[in-house]
Amino acid sequence: MATLTEKYVHAVTRSLPEDQRDDVADELRATIADRADSLRHEDGQLDQEQAEYAAVAELDDPIRLSARYAGRPLHLIGPAVYPSYVRLLKAILLAVLPVIAVVTVVVQVLDGDNVGAVVGHTAWTTFTVGVQIVFWVTLVCILVERGSAPEDVTKNLGADWSPDDLPEPPRATQFPLGELIASVVFLLVAIAFLVGQHFWTWHEDGSEALPMLDPDLWTFWLPFLIAVAIAMIGFEIIKWRTGHWTSGLAIANTVLGLLFAAPVVWLAATDRLLNPALLPVIDEHVGDPGHINTVIVIATVAITLWDLVDSWRKVDDTPGELN
Repeated sequence: MATLTEKYVHAVTRSLPEDQRDDVADELRATIADRADSLRHEDGQLDQEQAEYAAVAELDDPIRLSARYAGRPLHLIGPAVYPSYVRLLKAILLAVLPVIAVVTVVVQVLDGDNVGAVVGHTAWTTFTVGVQIVFWVTLVCILVERGSAPEDVTKNLGADWSPDDLPEPPRATQFPLGELIASVVFLLVAIAFLVGQHFWTWHEDGSEALPMLDPDLWTFWLPFLIAVAIAMIGFEIIKWRTGHWTSGLAIANTVLGLLFAAPVVWLAATDRLLNPALLPVIDEHVGDPGHINTVIVIATVAITLWDLVDSWRKVDDTPGELN
């Protein structure tokens, strides 16, 4: 478990330029240590942990202090309210936008809209709601700031900073940025394939294109798989930000993996995955379609099991060290 000092140092330095972090971190550690020693001498009843807490509590909000070190002005709506404004805006966006996106997808699918309409409407609706949230939260914070005395601003917003609010610093990440990019790109390619195969696969003697997958799957299974793939992209981002495998991440990875793999395996095993109209073409140019289904089943099961076992093998819920 990181000390309160390390939590505060991390909160201040994480957004500073790389070449500035070490100097600022050393300065803050020395400042907190000196002040904690001073407080212990002034009040002989304080232990080390209590003195450290009191020393950190005397320091400024880490967002404001970080901005001063970096020379960044906090003038979006005013420095008195800016830290509270940022926290409030992040909390609302993270709580509301994913729900809006999921609800919009479900409504569009139930209405029978095609994939392009579902994706486009969901993106536009989520963007529009996000803009509205940013506008109204900003307006409310401006009104609170203008209508209150400076010392009442953070109290009115209910977001006064406290050492108890400091997050645990991240441990050294198990997930390099390149791995995140590769995973997201792979999932985007998979989504593009699920959508694109309906339009550009397999022409026979100049005739109409034959989709590779059964068009009847658009009634449920293909939109479902696309939705799971989108959820996987969000999961990859969350996993990367967490920095290491936890039990919660492993459970989420297992659920998402099975949600994607189980339908693919079942559809392939029951000969419902490939387009029936395409089977003669496959048989003529590639080989027995049944062999293709077998390969799909084996590959899907093997990849999914390897991913799930690997994630659970790397689970470590113990607190980590700083990057």
